[in-house]
Amino acid sequence: MRLPGLLPLAPLTGYAHPRCYLAPTNDCCPTISSEHFISKTVLEAMGGQIEFCGLPFKNPGEVVTYGINSLVSNILCVRHNTALSPLDEAAGRIFRVIQEICLDLKKNSLSRKRKWFLVSGEAFELWGLKTLFGLFHAKVASNQGQSVVQTHTLDVNHFITALGRPLTDLPADAGIDPAIEQQTDQHLGRPVEALNQRDEILAVLR
Repeated sequence: MRLPGLLPLAPLTGYAHPRCYLAPTNDCCPTISSEHFISKTVLEAMGGQIEFCGLPFKNPGEVVTYGINSLVSNILCVRHNTALSPLDEAAGRIFRVIQEICLDLKKNSLSRKRKWFLVSGEAFELWGLKTLFGLFHAKVASNQGQSVVQTHTLDVNHFITALGRPLTDLPADAGIDPAIEQQTDQHLGRPVEALNQRDEILAVLR
C-alpha cells in the first residue's frame, strides 16, 4: 500500500512546459500528453460511458454522453503524467472495490462471511486533488454555466508540496476526525474505519 514517488525522478530538467499545470516545478519535458482529466482507470470502472450536465460549453440543462477517449486534455507534460500514474491506478482500484461492495450488498445471501478490502486513503485524497486540477485546467469545471477558470484561481504549489511530501511527515492523526473515526453507516450497518499503520494512512472497508 506504500505510494511510490509522485514527482519525476532526478535530475531536474529546468524546463517549464507552458501547457502543463505542474510547470512551476521547472521539471517538465517538451512533450505534452493527452491526459484524462478523470482517470481512465476510474472511467473504466464506471462503465466507460459518462453523462455530464452543466458543462460550460453546452446549453443549460443539456445532458451529453462522452466515451473514455473523449475525456482528455493537454494539461500535463508526459514527464508529469507518467509520475502521477500511480494515483490513477490506486483510484481505479478503489472504485472497483466500491463497485464490488455495492454488488455484494445487492445479493440475496445468508452468508455471514466478511470480505476485507485494503486501499490507500492518502492515494485517494491525492487523486481527488489531481482530478480537481484536471477539471479546472481542462476548463470543464463550471459554476452556473461559466467555466470557473475564468473566475477562480488554484494554487498548484500546495498540490506540488503534497506530492513531494514523505508519508512520514504526516501527523499521527492526519486525515482522521476522532469524532467520526468509528462512525457507523446506518444504511449498511457496517463501520467504515480509518487506520494509521506506521507511516501509511489506510482506509479499510468491511
